[in-house]
Amino acid sequence: MTRYLDLEQDEPEEYEGRHIVVDGAEYVIGPWFAEGGERIVHGLTNVRAGLTLHLLKVLKNQQEGARISRNTAASLSRLRDLGIPTVPEAMLVEGHGGVFELEEAAQEERGPVGQLVASAWEAAGQGRWEQVESLCARVLNANDHHVMAMHLMAMACEARGDLNRAIGYEDAAIAVEPNVRPFREIWMRCMARAGAVHGFLAGFAAFRDKWPVDNRQNAAAVEVHLAMGRPDRAAGLPLRDEERDLSRRIAEENENRGRALTLTAEAYQAFAAERPHQVADLLRAAYRAYPKEVDVAYNWGLELIRQDEPGEAYDVIAPLVQMITPVNRTQCIGTVAFTCALQGGDEQAAGLLALAVDGLERRGPLQWADLPMWAVWIQRDMVLADRHRASALVRDLLERLSTRAPAQLRRLAAAYETQPSEDRGGTTPA
Repeated sequence: MTRYLDLEQDEPEEYEGRHIVVDGAEYVIGPWFAEGGERIVHGLTNVRAGLTLHLLKVLKNQQEGARISRNTAASLSRLRDLGIPTVPEAMLVEGHGGVFELEEAAQEERGPVGQLVASAWEAAGQGRWEQVESLCARVLNANDHHVMAMHLMAMACEARGDLNRAIGYEDAAIAVEPNVRPFREIWMRCMARAGAVHGFLAGFAAFRDKWPVDNRQNAAAVEVHLAMGRPDRAAGLPLRDEERDLSRRIAEENENRGRALTLTAEAYQAFAAERPHQVADLLRAAYRAYPKEVDVAYNWGLELIRQDEPGEAYDVIAPLVQMITPVNRTQCIGTVAFTCALQGGDEQAAGLLALAVDGLERRGPLQWADLPMWAVWIQRDMVLADRHRASALVRDLLERLSTRAPAQLRRLAAAYETQPSEDRGGTTPA
């Protein structure tokens, strides 16, 4: 029968053989490894993978253990940020009746599978990625939960530029072993390279939850925030001495973004007062000041649509699809589709609207309130939209495409018809 560690009840000589669970991963405590003044150290084996990738460090002083661990981690982090090589700080865990640390320390695997893994690491060090994949395929055939083989596969896929497969292999590794930094580091790097910025940031937040003073991934997160036009979010991340140039970029971009947002706010006042020429001048100036801010760029794109420049509007708005908050992504895809239709790109417009419908239908039946509208102004989660015009454009698109129209477009047109009669034809919040 499996017995789980209870730090309130178990004596140190009883630790071996007990199980612990950390972030969904189950481990069995191995033999005593070492003991110092503050910690009792054991090997720790992941039950599903069958691999020993950590040391368990039980704090002797349980009342002060968390403070001791955090102070040690902070000291290591400060030294590393100053350019002095240090061992990675352990992950502090509160559970099983007390506090303990998980320190990454892989034990060499023996036997035929271990030899294959060692050969794969040697091949990876020499850039022989095809050989890495061949060797790791044999490992995974013997142990389909072998997280180190998955990780090596991800490294090979990343080296070949196959980012989706690399992310998939690291996803699989993290599902079995969520408490190893390199798995998450490659996953984040591939997500950033693939432009999956929101996914990267979710993964980065999970990384910081586990290792809150490990600042080595902060520069990558800063780059993502800057790419998304959010230097304000980048400003709160500690950077190492060698990354001072990033700090200067953050300050400069924050200043430019602030100027652009001020101009956009003035443009909204002019929009509400129906002063179209002033709206255009202010939005143009805002976009020139800081084109990476989503609200600034989106509203300039909408202004280009009003100026009958759908091609230019497409160039401005299309890149925002991957940057915009998920709550507004369907709306953004719809706006891009409408710019395509205005240019005669009916097939592309229909394809984009079908994509939007697929995304909505994954959440359930189409709801009128969620449909892409003809936006005239966007501000974070608020969208002002001409609801009638979006419906009319989709009907016209259906008529032009006739039998070539995808089924999703027909369902979208039908869903527009369900809108309340009192909202037809006006400019209202969506």
